[in-house]
Amino acid sequence: MSAVRFGIAGLGIAARQVLHGFNVVEGATFTAAADIREDELRRYEQRFGVQTFTSVEEMAKSDACDVIWVATPNNLHAPHAIVAAEHGKHVICEKPMAMTMEEADRICEAIAQHGVKYVQGHSKIYNTFVPAMGEIISSGRIGRPIQITIMTYNDWTQRPWESHTLDAKRGGGVVFRQGPHQMDMVRYLAGGMARSVRASVGAWHPHIDVHGDYSAYFEFESGVTALATFNGYGSFDTMELTWNRGEGGGVRPEDQMPTPRPRSTGPMPVEEFYDLPEHDLDRMLERRLQTDASVTQGNFFGFMIVSCEQGDMRQHPEGLYLYTERGRELIPVPSNPGAEMREMVSAINEGRPSFPDHHWGRATLECCIGMIESSRQRQEIQLEYQCPSPVKIPEPLKKGGSPDLYTHNLWR
Repeated sequence: MSAVRFGIAGLGIAARQVLHGFNVVEGATFTAAADIREDELRRYEQRFGVQTFTSVEEMAKSDACDVIWVATPNNLHAPHAIVAAEHGKHVICEKPMAMTMEEADRICEAIAQHGVKYVQGHSKIYNTFVPAMGEIISSGRIGRPIQITIMTYNDWTQRPWESHTLDAKRGGGVVFRQGPHQMDMVRYLAGGMARSVRASVGAWHPHIDVHGDYSAYFEFESGVTALATFNGYGSFDTMELTWNRGEGGGVRPEDQMPTPRPRSTGPMPVEEFYDLPEHDLDRMLERRLQTDASVTQGNFFGFMIVSCEQGDMRQHPEGLYLYTERGRELIPVPSNPGAEMREMVSAINEGRPSFPDHHWGRATLECCIGMIESSRQRQEIQLEYQCPSPVKIPEPLKKGGSPDLYTHNLWR
């Protein structure tokens, strides 16, 4: 396998979260970094021996890397992904892909025009219980999926954040920053092709003006319906329903569940944000190494139930629970750290298309922007840029599918 050289654009928290991948993905090497903070560049140069740049364009023009991982603020994803593609660099881009559908279109055009590969980064479909559920669906074992319900309650708006995370004009708020997580999982398991959305989004935090909640109903071409709910105001937490585990695999001990919850009064200075103990580079790298080998699926993004004709599924710390007429079955699922990095290395070496690609990223973005637009217009929004997932939706086990039980008008 030929080595693939990676450059990281933006050395914030997202960059620190992916560094562990270079230790576990064969063929991936970290060779370049770009940021506007020269002290952080010196730190990475000394720690990792990478070539450093003060702009993404400068790194893209160089021969220091083959792939650019775009981990800059949300409002810069599109220009940085495009400049990478224009200079022949493959792209991994953090979610969301862009801020607008027009920006997403421009990314897709640049990827196609310059013949480079794109992998949508930081997607929850890399949590291997999701493709494991997809395999069960494709097998037809429990029939076709009917409903998917996902709800995430956490303290997102109450956490300490720097200014751009809490700036709606720069892609702040839970629809852009958290919505792609839910929608990637839902779309993957429902066949990918969302047809429409009806949603309501809200910004009810007293001190910050970004979206902190949404409730959305999606219909899919496959016939699957999905309910997606997010509430980030920090009172109830769905960790109480998921073995006290939350996003990133963090565990809250039972004796801490009833304790008071912190409350945010607004953004904090960037320097203070990056100096918080939980964001320390060494601590983040150590945390990746200190894992319980039996807990392969500890990264819970809320509580999700996938209902099929003859069974239900949900995540378990060691894999997934399958509920059928035979009872509850635990299906172990191994983990796959560094999955998006591994996908890019494999796609390049094998000369094959990548997944999830730029079309997937645009379709998920459309679902999120569709939620905002549906809430604004107070009506259902038809979706136009969807693409299929690898999950094959089987034929119904029930002959004829779900019938219309009423032939006369019940409404008036």
